[in-house]
Amino acid sequence: MASRIELPLRLVVLPGGRVHLSLRLPPASSGRAFLEWEVQQLVAHKPPGLMHAELLPDGPRMVLDADGEAVEGPLCGPPYQVLLRIQRPRSGVYWSEGGLVVRLLCGEGYPASPPEVRFEALLHHFFLDDLGGLPDLFYEVMQDLAEADAEERAASLSHLVGSLPGGEGGEGGVEAAGAAGGEGLAVEHSHAAGSSGGVAGGTRYSLRGTLHMLHFLLQAPLHPCDGCQQRFDYFASLHRDRAAAIAQYQPLRRHPSLFGTAARWRREWLSADARAALESRGGGGGLRSHLVEVSPEVFAFPLLREECCAMLVEEVDGSARLSRVPEIPLKRRADLTPPGGQLPRLRAQGGPAQLDEPVRPRAQRGRDGGAVRLAPRDGAAADRTGVLPARRRRPRPAPLLRRPVRRRQGPRARHAHG
Repeated sequence: MASRIELPLRLVVLPGGRVHLSLRLPPASSGRAFLEWEVQQLVAHKPPGLMHAELLPDGPRMVLDADGEAVEGPLCGPPYQVLLRIQRPRSGVYWSEGGLVVRLLCGEGYPASPPEVRFEALLHHFFLDDLGGLPDLFYEVMQDLAEADAEERAASLSHLVGSLPGGEGGEGGVEAAGAAGGEGLAVEHSHAAGSSGGVAGGTRYSLRGTLHMLHFLLQAPLHPCDGCQQRFDYFASLHRDRAAAIAQYQPLRRHPSLFGTAARWRREWLSADARAALESRGGGGGLRSHLVEVSPEVFAFPLLREECCAMLVEEVDGSARLSRVPEIPLKRRADLTPPGGQLPRLRAQGGPAQLDEPVRPRAQRGRDGGAVRLAPRDGAAADRTGVLPARRRRPRPAPLLRRPVRRRQGPRARHAHG
């Protein structure tokens, strides 16, 4: 994969015919300032496929204290989070109208160490794990490209400095030659290479290189081994079906702000008790002090505000309208609910007296086929969240369909008929 190195140069013609060359190198530190500079470069140059890039602000982080209570951790420091929204070409497999949301976690060693890539949107790709992460092969290939880019960058800088007057004298030679007043070029380093971080002369990872690797990953498998292309085509077909379903669901959305570019977790969604528990620093004000035992082994905790809960419930009700849209069939077998599973009873009316009524599937097959009865456990009351253990009735087996067989008449039967 060929890479292009862009050096931000600025030429200034001084009085007397002197030309001043300003070479601005990126910050060599691995802190937040370097990521802000990289994000600004991405937004300014707008690489192909990039829809949005943002360095997320530092937010609350939950950690465990000495007593095992969950409290709010430090508000700043690594890992820093960069949110990217990328878009594949319309003819590509992974094209969707809203693009793909990718979260990059840049640790303390970045840019000397690669960022951790996590796909926020559900992506059907056989290289991803259950958490939307990438395998070690992805980071190994990215390391090889970063090392090759470092060698090419060092060679380009050496050639540039060596071609300038006084460039053979090492660091600072070009600046000394320019300061002597001769007609030449002066190189101004806005950030001294290797001033901090110690990664200027070694392998440096970048957000642009990570973006190129993501496009390469979504285009084809990383290695053409036997069987990879078939699996890639299979997962690509799953993603196409998912993108089509999302496109059909967009007119049914009740709250489009939940799916926008700036959609993310908001602190004001938390309830007052949850925010107080996270902000507490011990003293019995943690999460455990706000737990309410609804029934044996069932606890409730006011996590979200009522406005946020109402918004989510309205969105769920909007998705329920999919069953009445003929273009979007809901394919779910009635036997997918295992015995003892959990069935949510949204908007359940009444008390435990109505829990014994069977919930029949839409397509009734046979008598009591696939009927599900909801009942609380022995000694347990109804849960306010509407989640109870389910006891599924086993459907009766259907009678075997046999072709009627005519009995052969023996000699005695023929003799009786005369």
